[in-house]
Amino acid sequence: MGVKAANVGRINTIPVAEQGVSDEEELKVKKYLRGEAADLGVLQDKKLKGQLAVREALYGKSAQAAAKAEKWLMPSEGGYLEAEGIEKTWRIKQEAIAGEVDILSTRKQFDIVLPELGPYTLDFTLSGRYMVAAGRKGHLALVDMKNMDLVKEFQVRETVRDVVFLHDQKLLAAAQKKYVYMYNENGTEMHCLKEHGAATKLQFLHKHFLLTSINKLGQLHFQDITTGQMIGNFRTGFGRSDVMQVNPFNNVVTVGHSGGTVSMWKPTSAAPLVKMLCHKGPVTALAFHSNGHLMATAGMERKIKLWDLRKFEVLQTLPGHATTMDFSQKGLLATATGSFVQILGDLSGSHEYSRYMGHSIAKGYQIRKMSFRPYEDVLAIGHSMGWSSILIPGSGERILILGWQTHLKA
Repeated sequence: MGVKAANVGRINTIPVAEQGVSDEEELKVKKYLRGEAADLGVLQDKKLKGQLAVREALYGKSAQAAAKAEKWLMPSEGGYLEAEGIEKTWRIKQEAIAGEVDILSTRKQFDIVLPELGPYTLDFTLSGRYMVAAGRKGHLALVDMKNMDLVKEFQVRETVRDVVFLHDQKLLAAAQKKYVYMYNENGTEMHCLKEHGAATKLQFLHKHFLLTSINKLGQLHFQDITTGQMIGNFRTGFGRSDVMQVNPFNNVVTVGHSGGTVSMWKPTSAAPLVKMLCHKGPVTALAFHSNGHLMATAGMERKIKLWDLRKFEVLQTLPGHATTMDFSQKGLLATATGSFVQILGDLSGSHEYSRYMGHSIAKGYQIRKMSFRPYEDVLAIGHSMGWSSILIPGSGERILILGWQTHLKA
């Protein structure tokens, strides 16, 4: 009986009439399934076939439950820009968008000009409420993005190369001139992490509470911030790197190197899990889709490549150069070089990315880092003259705050 269910596939593990699943819901179910169901007809081992059939049925039920939850908790779909006639969405300016949105959304579109302290790098908390901005010349600022209030700003009086939040807004780490430092939300120095050395990039593994850094010598460090123990200290063997990202699906740390190679690491392995030759020149930027299957890389040879990490194959190659990239929660890809930002989108669902939006900041400003704000249609841009925030319709996931409704009823 279980084998019969597995042969039908994950979606139809139980008849639609019994579960009350409509055709529209079946389309939503496919979004939560991780690929097609396994073909168990070729297996000879009856015990293995039965075990896999039960697992396939469980996957199908989980996907159907997620689809039903989306139907009731998120009844509306997120909108994208839609052009009429011969118009193109990438020609629509931020001024035109600001004239069509509500007052609260216009507050999320701003420019902070600090020419003497940049360039700036940015990071958001997982909820998207708080942002930390770090200037190259030592300026650190913690901002409440919901109320648009400055929580705290302080000057560390030395070079800051990168900054990252730890558990939440109460702790942050900054890669400074010689060492990595930890600060609390009041700007008080908590720890000096000398083992990391002169780090160039920082990342935090939220699922493991590990602070990850790569320094000028190409050494990769993993440190448990709850106990202070250094979990891993590995030499990459590829020299200095300024490109490092974490796959949000499995927390694998990925580093881009000057030889065009991309290496993937975990804290318990002294050797890279994967080494990929992605470009003929140095890798300049990396980004991961939220599903963990899609990786975008940019090289010095002016090519942007999209990779399927399940097969380690190139899905698409686009012309262009990027010094920083970031995926939104809904799969939009932001790329930037110089003073120009380009947003690529897969609006058709065919894994073919094309131009969706474009934005040029003031001429002469050099973009250092971009980051989509979680659960908001906002892209934050750190550049040589401060930081900016622009509106990108359709970039953020929708969120339902049930606690607010319960409070009103009480």
